[in-house]
Amino acid sequence: MYEFRDHVDNVRLSYTKNEVTGNLEIIEESNYYPFGLKHKGYNGNVSSLGNSTAQLRGFGGKEEQNELGLEWLDFDARNYDPSLGRWFVIAPLADAKGQIHNSPFAYAMNNPVYFIDPDGNCPPGVDCGTVVAAFFAQASEAIDTFLENNDVIFDVNLSVDFNLGVGASAKLGDTKLNANASLFSVELFDTEGSIVIGADSFKSDYAGKNGEFEISQSINVSASNKDEKISLVEGENSFTTYDNFNRTTNRVQEFDYLTGTTNTIGSTELSDSSSTSTTLGDGVTVKNSSSSSKASTSVSSDENGSTVKIGGKIGALFSISADAEIGFKKKS
Repeated sequence: MYEFRDHVDNVRLSYTKNEVTGNLEIIEESNYYPFGLKHKGYNGNVSSLGNSTAQLRGFGGKEEQNELGLEWLDFDARNYDPSLGRWFVIAPLADAKGQIHNSPFAYAMNNPVYFIDPDGNCPPGVDCGTVVAAFFAQASEAIDTFLENNDVIFDVNLSVDFNLGVGASAKLGDTKLNANASLFSVELFDTEGSIVIGADSFKSDYAGKNGEFEISQSINVSASNKDEKISLVEGENSFTTYDNFNRTTNRVQEFDYLTGTTNTIGSTELSDSSSTSTTLGDGVTVKNSSSSSKASTSVSSDENGSTVKIGGKIGALFSISADAEIGFKKKS
């Protein structure tokens, strides 16, 4: 048996060759309303030469389900009733961008003259991407664009140091002056991991590695009140010495004056310490910490990027510190 189908795949005419007469013979002619209900009252003759199984295919080329006289059509994803122009189950892609405004039971966007629905999921020509899928597609595109223009960083540092220092404070009205100096600091152990997409690195160091010892000294003098803090002097002297301590390299000396903290969106700091102190005069105290602990978080941002930093430190003579920094910086 042969079929003639129209532009929307409806079986309009089925025919075969009559083996007795040798002529072509029409088995069945079918005409449909836009929503699929078959015309009745004419062309109702059905040839005895037909194939009952093949003749079940009609509107949209789909198989009629004649059980219980329902006359539904099997559109693969769901069944359809052409007498109602409605599906009997909700659309599998009901949340598709192109269908979300329409009834999930409507056939062909309620416009079968313009649309068809070959498998019961979504009419061709309609954006069948779901809202969720569209969201993730847009998010993925945004992430790709972001990574093209920025380096995402994740830095972790853990260190153990031996410190010998002294500090002093004085209060003048509402202003408090603080001075802290590290007379001698030796890095006993340090490990640092830096993850930058496309350029990962990791390294560790410890006292005596390759016969080297890293020594540093520092000073910090600041003034603060309830509203702000200004760094008056910041200085550091660092160098590398060797087993016999008679040679130094990598000496670095840096001093800054009247600098302040900038681009800090927000920060928190919790600290606890115990110390011995000596009062030299009214409002002036010299102190030497015996133990201390500190935890801090900060968020900073400028035109080149934004970072979140979390850190902590415990100890005085021997101290352990750790910090992590997460953020991004624009590619140069």
